[in-house]
Amino acid sequence: MLILHPEDLGVTANGRNYLKLIVPSDGGMIGITTFDGSEPPLQGHFPGRPVVPATALTELVGQYGLVRLAIADPGSGVSGCFFQISSFSTKVRSFVEPGKLVTIEGNVDGLQVGANLVVERQLAVQSKVSLSLLLAEPELEARTKRGRWQTLLSGEMIPGILPHRDKMLLSGLVANNARGQARALFYPRAGYYGYSNRTIVPNTILAEAMGQGSLAMLLNERWPGRKAETYAIEITFESYCPVVFGEEVVTSFTIGRVSTRTEGKSYMIRGSADAFVGGRKVAKLTSLVSVILPD
Repeated sequence: MLILHPEDLGVTANGRNYLKLIVPSDGGMIGITTFDGSEPPLQGHFPGRPVVPATALTELVGQYGLVRLAIADPGSGVSGCFFQISSFSTKVRSFVEPGKLVTIEGNVDGLQVGANLVVERQLAVQSKVSLSLLLAEPELEARTKRGRWQTLLSGEMIPGILPHRDKMLLSGLVANNARGQARALFYPRAGYYGYSNRTIVPNTILAEAMGQGSLAMLLNERWPGRKAETYAIEITFESYCPVVFGEEVVTSFTIGRVSTRTEGKSYMIRGSADAFVGGRKVAKLTSLVSVILPD
């Protein structure tokens, strides 16, 4: 049986290769991996019971699609290029824990990838991603527009309500704008999760930051002073233009529906978030999130 490592094809991930192996199977290709728990997105997520975040699982699907492209057309120039997930839709059916064997199987049609992640013979994740490929990242100038903000939650305060995100905190602060509207501010720095070779912020990182900022705003408004553990069950993301490291990203959040599972302790929240840079809309995120308020 032919067994390939992503590095054998000259394919390098945005930051860290999550995909370990890929093997032929019934005319298709199966990806194989395990998360060992040392990956940056897993740190503190969750204390004592680590779970792989949905954005990291989406990044894995993007890497699977990239390797499949390299295998299908070795002369395509995929090897060595930069890739970005321009849009994605991911649904988590069951948690993926480190140490468990994960298999990925799906279809690749051009730059469209649809894949299922299976753990212990059970379907765990379904994801569809759209890839964009660049031979080299463009030289883009940061479009940061510093506005007047009145701080509601500083960067030091956010870990107090999202303690499981402390070691992977991306949102900078929550503040009111000049019209008194709450917004989350994110200042992406090169080096997040090992993306030190990038000019453009990977969209799975942007989606994670938008989600963290939205939840910080929500929790501060509805349950002030309470800590929470959160996990995205469904995420749909669309990018309208790239975000450059060093820019100020401003996120607004709208609550769609709140369903109570256990009064005062557990909720399912559906909402949407928009991200702006310099007043220009750069991305949209919709999600269904589980929120648990520990005693």
